[in-house]
Amino acid sequence: HCLQNTDLRVRALEQNTLTRVFLKKQTNLNEMNMKQNLEEAVYLETITDLLSKVQEAKEDSANQHFKLQVNDLKNQQKENLRREDDLNKFKAEATLEMARFVAHYVEEDMLNSEDDTKDTDRVDMLERSKAFSATSSNTVLSVSQLYDTILWSVATSQLGLSTDGDSLYSSVFDGDMNEGNDAESGGNNNDEEQIL
Repeated sequence: HCLQNTDLRVRALEQNTLTRVFLKKQTNLNEMNMKQNLEEAVYLETITDLLSKVQEAKEDSANQHFKLQVNDLKNQQKENLRREDDLNKFKAEATLEMARFVAHYVEEDMLNSEDDTKDTDRVDMLERSKAFSATSSNTVLSVSQLYDTILWSVATSQLGLSTDGDSLYSSVFDGDMNEGNDAESGGNNNDEEQIL
């Protein structure tokens, strides 16, 4: 308003000056805006790079973790197989040792059974020997008594002895014969004991 009364050229110059100042400020603002946009772009690029690196680090860590889990599973499987093999070996050794014990006890039982059988056979043999000796002794005594009786009958019949005298003598003779037979039987029993 203060330039209304002045020359037109002055007013035009003033207008041009104001226009140039405005354009300069606008240009500066545009440059500042471009600079900010550039800085924001650089910042965003940096953030993007960092995010990419973080994502890569996460993926690497996930891969490493997965590999570790796989390795742990493999090691666990190997350890389980080793333990199973050790357990099978231990079972086999225990079974073999048990079989050895059983075989040893069975062998001892068989030997004891054989010894018992031998002892039983020996006892049976001794019993049979005793029975045979007793039967033989009784047979010899019976034959001897019969022979003595026959001789005594022949002698008494030839001498004409009485029946009473015959009975008396025969009873005494029978007593003596019984004592002799008892002595002979005792001797036979002693012989049998010595034989056994």
